[in-house]
Amino acid sequence: MNDQDSIRSFSQQVAQDYPGLNVLINNAGIAKVEDLKSPPDYLEDAEAIVTTNILALIRLTAALLPLLQNQPHSAIFTVSSGLAFVPNAATPTYSATKAAIHSYSVSLRHQIKSTTTEVIEIIPPYVQTQLTGERQMIDPRAMPLGEFITEVMDILANHPTVEEVVVERCKPLRFAAKNGNADMMFQTRNP
Repeated sequence: MNDQDSIRSFSQQVAQDYPGLNVLINNAGIAKVEDLKSPPDYLEDAEAIVTTNILALIRLTAALLPLLQNQPHSAIFTVSSGLAFVPNAATPTYSATKAAIHSYSVSLRHQIKSTTTEVIEIIPPYVQTQLTGERQMIDPRAMPLGEFITEVMDILANHPTVEEVVVERCKPLRFAAKNGNADMMFQTRNP
């Protein structure tokens, strides 16, 4: 995902082997705790996070978009995070890349709205995965992965024209600014 030439050759191989490809799911991500008071210690991690979380998504989308737009109907799924809307101060670059994914998704959706390709952003809360390590898998504060998947699939099945998939547990983050409590939520979540 971090090598532009690999993405290009991968997309060419996909077009050859799967000419009917009609779905792209952009779900790569790195999250690391960073101490911004200690540059340049965190810069290598920050650059890797940006490359994987946003540049790879943009590159892969650009490489596969022509193939997707050749289909009668296709979809691009992007996975951002509730942290795009209320960041975690301990993972600033991760939060920033997820905000960038949200912005990119909105812009991409607008630019290709007259095509047969739709753009659907999945906005997860803190979920029991290995994103930040094995402790996250069992963290009781995190949403169980099975519950998250079930709720996402229910939303997609029952709302076929949805542009953003936001599970109930993530709505306070997603709509914090709209509800006028983004600053309070940031302070509460980042003591």
